[in-house]
Amino acid sequence: MGRYLKPVDFGILAKCDNWVIYEIPRSHWDLIPTVHRKEDAIAIFASGCFEQPQRLNGFLAGMGVDTVAYEANPKPNTKEEEINVYHTIITQLPKVMPDGSAYWIEGPYCNQALQPHWPSAKRALDYYAKIGTLLE
Repeated sequence: MGRYLKPVDFGILAKCDNWVIYEIPRSHWDLIPTVHRKEDAIAIFASGCFEQPQRLNGFLAGMGVDTVAYEANPKPNTKEEEINVYHTIITQLPKVMPDGSAYWIEGPYCNQALQPHWPSAKRALDYYAKIGTLLE
């Protein structure tokens, strides 16, 4: 389910540029409007560049945010493990809305994230430990 976003709501995400993958410091998680399952989050990564949008999840997106969450109760009889990855995108609206909203948040999605939705715990933790620059 999507919703509108004003530029002032971006917080630390406003620093993302050139599709560089950034790790978002835990101290900023509560300020990020795109995070799904915040209470179970292990890490949050973001990248984007509104001047060079990319097609993500069927939309021309200027930013993607991945939440890596701990799953305490993996679904039985599935390939789900202890890690879930959720992908949220942000698109720029063609014009600013009367309330000042200029962006649209869509998601969370279970695909087109940096890792599959249900990666193995080892695969996910190894991958995420090697990427991202801490955004400060």
